[in-house]
Amino acid sequence: MSDYYLLNEVRVGVNLLRAGQIVSDVYDNLVLIQDAGGILVGKDAAIEAAAERATKIYARGQESWVATATMIFGYMLRSFVGPIDYAAFNALDEAPSYAEGRTFYKDSALNTMTEFGDVTIKNGEELQIPVVNKDSIDLSIGTPVYSSGKIGKRLAVKRPDSVDPATMDVLGLLAHDVAKNHNGRCTSFGLIRDVPTDTWSVNDHLYVDGMGLVNVRPVAPGHYAARVADVVRSHPTKGVLAVFVHIDGVIAGVIRPTVPRTGEEFFDTNLGLPLWWTGAEWTDAAGVTR
Repeated sequence: MSDYYLLNEVRVGVNLLRAGQIVSDVYDNLVLIQDAGGILVGKDAAIEAAAERATKIYARGQESWVATATMIFGYMLRSFVGPIDYAAFNALDEAPSYAEGRTFYKDSALNTMTEFGDVTIKNGEELQIPVVNKDSIDLSIGTPVYSSGKIGKRLAVKRPDSVDPATMDVLGLLAHDVAKNHNGRCTSFGLIRDVPTDTWSVNDHLYVDGMGLVNVRPVAPGHYAARVADVVRSHPTKGVLAVFVHIDGVIAGVIRPTVPRTGEEFFDTNLGLPLWWTGAEWTDAAGVTR
């Protein structure tokens, strides 16, 4: 039964209901049953023996609860009794069995399972974007991607190329392995876990270079220097990356970008001056061609 008991206390009006006692209360024809495992919520006003019925109702399966009580966050109420002041979740050492939308408290955060069994969102700590892989190959977890368009409700993504400015508005890193032409999720802010990071060290800054990641800031004739993540843990299979996309933009060097955008800035270390691309030529701040 523990798989379905996600709340251990809930406040309804002036009443604070806690797990641990076997009681039954009715609020506007809504029955809340408590036992040591947690709180069940149902619409069956005929419930009389709480301990007996709690077992029987559970035996009918989760589907019966969906049909009778419209649940959100496990057994938090949405519409039957008005607002609930708060819900307290048990802190778990291990994630519960997978179900899309299942929410639980673990690692000091509220976690919600997504439509993919290998992707969970830490609410308030991570931002994820639904995507579809439109690259020419399968893409692995931690791969940087940019948006190449939109398909349905998802962004189409491909790998950026640091020598192609049109691809360097990096969206984020893939949160899991995504096969070609399959749906997935991209993390634009927050942590990605279970990434192979053993070729880097903790605190390394990672940049897009070519179509992959490097821990040294690229210089011209590569195009943009896009810093996309920092290494939190270095490990062959259980590495952790902190994702936050920052397009550095200005590149310094003696070899100027080969495909610059109009208005792009470049610091010429040979001249010791910043230059701007007008669309036809490089000029300094005074408008002099350089």
